[in-house]
Amino acid sequence: MQENAFDPPFVTLHECCNNKIIMMKLLLVIAIIGFVAEAESGSCPTLPPGTIGTCDVRCQSDSECRGSKMCCSNGCGYACMDPALQDPTDEDIEPDFEILMEPFDIDATEEEVPVESASCPTLPPGTIGTCEVRCQSDGECQGSKKCCSNGCGYVCTDPVLY
Repeated sequence: MQENAFDPPFVTLHECCNNKIIMMKLLLVIAIIGFVAEAESGSCPTLPPGTIGTCDVRCQSDSECRGSKMCCSNGCGYACMDPALQDPTDEDIEPDFEILMEPFDIDATEEEVPVESASCPTLPPGTIGTCEVRCQSDGECQGSKKCCSNGCGYVCTDPVLY
């Protein structure tokens, strides 16, 4: 059968989905490179051992801080601080392409909770948890858990749905 020059080429469902997966992986690579470039600008300063700051949580993410300041632990709470600049290494800026080339699971089995409908639980006044930082963003938590303050540090917690 001869193809008409004006007929669109035949694309199978498999080819269509593979193209979408390739595009999604490409976007992921771009996002990783952007994240690494942002991380190159600095990180939270290292606190001397035994440092205990005020247990106020004045920020929960870098986006709440002005300019180049970052939301960092002060030894108990969180505050906007100037980043400690460091020289990036090649390891810091090279994404792991082997992981990106693994098959992509289109049929996610775990139900995802929309960000708008979930939030960190409200702590009773005076609550002070352990002053450990076990996460810095929701992306570091498994499943639908969120990175929330426990009154001093940050831990992955089941969100409150509303």
